[in-house]
Amino acid sequence: MPESFADALAHFQAARWVEAVALSQRLVSREPGHADTWQLLGLAFCKMSRFDDGVAALEQSRVLRPMDAAITNNVGEALRQAGRLQDAERSMRRALELQPRFAEAAYNLGNVLRDLGRANEAIASFQDAVEFRPNYAKAHLNLANLLRIEGRLPRSAEHYRAVLALQPPRAEVLLALSGVCSDLGEYVQAAELALQAARLEPESDSVIKTLGNLARSQGNDAVARDHFSRLAAREPKSLPAKLRIATILPAIPSSRDEIEQHKQNLLRDIESLREQDLEIDLATLHSYGAEAPMAWAYHGLDMRSLKVAYASLFAAKLKPMPVKPRTGKPHVGVVVTNGHEGVYAECLGKLVARLLSDDLDVTVVCSQAGSNVLMHLLGESRVKQLVVPDRIDEAAQRLHDANFDLLHYWEVGTDSQNYFLPFLKPARIQSTGWGWPVTSGLPSIDYFLSSDGIESEEAENHYTEKLIRLKTLPTWYAKPPVPSQLRSRAEAGLPSSGAIYLCTQNLRKYHPDFDFVLGELLRRDSTGHVAVIEDSHPSITQRLRDRFARVIPDVASRIVFLPRLPRTDYLHIVGNADVMLDTMHYGGGANSLYDAFACGTPVVSLPGAFHRSRYALGAYRKLGFTDLIASSVEDYVTKAHRISTDRDWRHELHERILDRSDVLFSDDTAVTVHREFFEQAIGSE
Repeated sequence: MPESFADALAHFQAARWVEAVALSQRLVSREPGHADTWQLLGLAFCKMSRFDDGVAALEQSRVLRPMDAAITNNVGEALRQAGRLQDAERSMRRALELQPRFAEAAYNLGNVLRDLGRANEAIASFQDAVEFRPNYAKAHLNLANLLRIEGRLPRSAEHYRAVLALQPPRAEVLLALSGVCSDLGEYVQAAELALQAARLEPESDSVIKTLGNLARSQGNDAVARDHFSRLAAREPKSLPAKLRIATILPAIPSSRDEIEQHKQNLLRDIESLREQDLEIDLATLHSYGAEAPMAWAYHGLDMRSLKVAYASLFAAKLKPMPVKPRTGKPHVGVVVTNGHEGVYAECLGKLVARLLSDDLDVTVVCSQAGSNVLMHLLGESRVKQLVVPDRIDEAAQRLHDANFDLLHYWEVGTDSQNYFLPFLKPARIQSTGWGWPVTSGLPSIDYFLSSDGIESEEAENHYTEKLIRLKTLPTWYAKPPVPSQLRSRAEAGLPSSGAIYLCTQNLRKYHPDFDFVLGELLRRDSTGHVAVIEDSHPSITQRLRDRFARVIPDVASRIVFLPRLPRTDYLHIVGNADVMLDTMHYGGGANSLYDAFACGTPVVSLPGAFHRSRYALGAYRKLGFTDLIASSVEDYVTKAHRISTDRDWRHELHERILDRSDVLFSDDTAVTVHREFFEQAIGSE
């Protein structure tokens, strides 16, 4: 029986690519005008990753049938696979001209535009694909993935859900949607999706990691430790895998003793790990969460020796990149990593937007999603952006290629990228500051930018970096949009009677020592209430509730937990409070304090030795009075109680704060001193 196109097609459909190619070549040699055979030959070549041969065969098919949209679409896809993206784009667009509602061509065009880095156009093309064919699962998936990368999370979740509705659930899709839900604060839904993925692939590393991360974020330490231990057993030589277990510390510690016990346990683990021959894979280092534990800062500890000990595990394994010579105008890169754009925009982003000068170039270094978030929060800016990938080595190389004179990290130690990236020192000079107000402990960070008004006389001893004492507070902060008329307490969700002692800090800042302060204050004021803001994780809130009930049971019922609110609603709460309480050991920064001062709400604070408990002191010094800076716990309780009961004094404080608070906002001096520091630091090298 003579060979036929049907035989070649059968080989192709059975994934016998070699046979399909051989037979198709024989067929076109006998019948060179058969367009379908040329097309089949081209597709078979592409299946064998012989993309140039595939393009050539498909182009021959298109010559024979130039008005066939399907062939033109296949040419475009082969061109994309061959890396000829501009040619691929032209071919896809031609296919859509030939058949305007061609879903597959719109999908393939979306892939090309994505690969070209034209994300908005790619999103539009994927949207066309799902409009043309609503049940097109692949297009929904690629659209969801790209929307996630771009930080458009609600829409990303919508299309992941469409994928799950259109086809049997796959673990990778469930985990992707779980991650989006987690980023959106929908933690119950995130956990349910991760558990569904676990039922499908219980031994998957990605599933186990997701379950561990969710447990850790919710304060379920034993569960997290169990998941991460399973993963560590699969990577016995991995240092990050072991540290992911060792650095699990209580988000809401039960007591000072528990804090001390965990500190000693981790120090012993660090010493043990230092003596082992363990490895680091730069390609995956960003994915472990193996940075020094943030909980150390919340636990009121002296951070320098702890951070140095932790950094010593990596210093010999993460070598600085070669120094490049200076070229041209001084250039500063400001690094803000994914997920940290919101506070950055309020506290440093507006300052950075004003740093550009004839003598200084500035670029913000961020993720792709972060770029979109910053554009939304800060609007158009003359400051350029450099988008870097998540991988530490790839991000470092991109920064090294950019040849910055100085890299300033908004935070060092709040995620894996901003902790490990500085080890590689992709710029000659590196600095950090109060975004994460503790020393980095890294030998590769040269300067820590702070304020003379915040730091104590002996503060140099708290940093491994050279401490820079700026002559003003280190922020250009826009005045909050204070309501012209406050809602009533009841409308704002507050108790209608008794004093309101408001504490708006992250619940992880509620050190066990602070329980005693709240207990004493509420015993002294038998009708007052302490109002705190719930955590985004309900389990974290419950752990603090339980600790209050155990430690100060006689007054715990008068500690009111308020829901997290939009800023406009939140400011009504701040304005209704009699007094704001600053947490001990790690107090408020610019956001919470400046909201209070804009409303005229007095803040009582008890500074400690370290920067992280002294921002209120710096703000009051700038306001020109320190009446509400306490010298002891007793003084703190006395001041807070007097404000709530002495109406005249409270009114006097309110008016004094309102009269002077403008000095805190839109401080151009902060821009000047930052610019001067950057120029001097670069010039001195």
